Amino acid sequence: MTGARRNACPTLSAPMRTGDGLLARLQPENGAYTPAQMMGLAQAAARHGNGILEITARGSLQIRGLTETSAEALATEVDALALVPRTGVPVETNPLAGLDPQELADPRSLVESLRTATRERDLASQLGPKVAVVVDGGGRIGLGALLGDLRFAAVSSGWQVSVGGTAETDTVITILPEADALELGLGILEAIAARGRDARGRDLVRDGALSEESGKARQISQNLHPAIGRFTLKSGTIALGLSPMLGEIHADTLLRFTQEAKALGVAELRPAPGYAMLALPLDMTSADALALFAARLGLITDPHDPRLRVSACAGAPACASGHLATRPLAREIAHALACGTAEVHVSGCEKRCAEPHAAVRAVGTAKGVSVNGGAPVAKTQALAAIELALHRNSHDNAA
Repeated sequence: MTGARRNACPTLSAPMRTGDGLLARLQPENGAYTPAQMMGLAQAAARHGNGILEITARGSLQIRGLTETSAEALATEVDALALVPRTGVPVETNPLAGLDPQELADPRSLVESLRTATRERDLASQLGPKVAVVVDGGGRIGLGALLGDLRFAAVSSGWQVSVGGTAETDTVITILPEADALELGLGILEAIAARGRDARGRDLVRDGALSEESGKARQISQNLHPAIGRFTLKSGTIALGLSPMLGEIHADTLLRFTQEAKALGVAELRPAPGYAMLALPLDMTSADALALFAARLGLITDPHDPRLRVSACAGAPACASGHLATRPLAREIAHALACGTAEVHVSGCEKRCAEPHAAVRAVGTAKGVSVNGGAPVAKTQALAAIELALHRNSHDNAA
């Protein structure tokens, strides 16, 4: 089994070495797991890894703590679960695509056309492993925070095509009907590929190969709701969205939740952007019962839960570069966020991987914890420094 190189995306066949062993990431072609498949994955993670599974910011599922031998055994068991992993250029879309009555457009045909065309043109072998496409049909669950080298966003007059960032920071190229947007998008991906495996969408803007169309106003779908809570579907049934704090869940907890979900009639479990997961379909009574059970397991079911305002990288010991155990500190911080709206991010080291915009940033260093760029303090004093930064932020906002 060949390990994934740094800055590549870990897969079942090429897991990535981390501080707590190998890490494998899985995303099914259809984005959904049956309860039987999810229970099988939970049991396999307990047998072959350290029992920790994570839902990523982009809605993938990853299993930690594998060895060379156990990673091969895990891959064999996943094959037996009849899970078809997603391959080719990553094309991300809403986990409720085609099911959400508030969508501006059903993105599924565009997604399928993109996946088919990129495979036919063998673009995955020509593009860097981090290059990704986002297709956002609108609706209640937001994809705006996802970075996209190429982004299609449904607007009232067609598909808005943009490159190189989030929905707020990318460069809008134009708005076109679906077929024309597809052809333009494929041309953009080929232009990225022509610049080599290290190229990204933003390079086309930096090089002057693409620019924002004159007079074309940016339109951003206002789908900013996290994938947590109850979502009424076109069928009249409900999808229940929930999240383990920081996306981290133990195999035993996932197994217990999935067993209860199956008993209540859930047919699919769909990991979602923002470290979340959707269970569907449910009627109102079953959704209430599953939400109550999930809360008892410590899962987040309220989109206003203060724990959602805290984010953290893997940290030590999961990341070999980490100076700080980020997860325990993040849980302490969540306790201190009973009021207010400020967001906090905890990084294990100065690299600050995938750091989101946050009012307060705590970074582990060799000398201690630096809060918002200040002098490092001892780890035992980190929480007090973060609380002080939160107080200052609250005072500044009030002023």
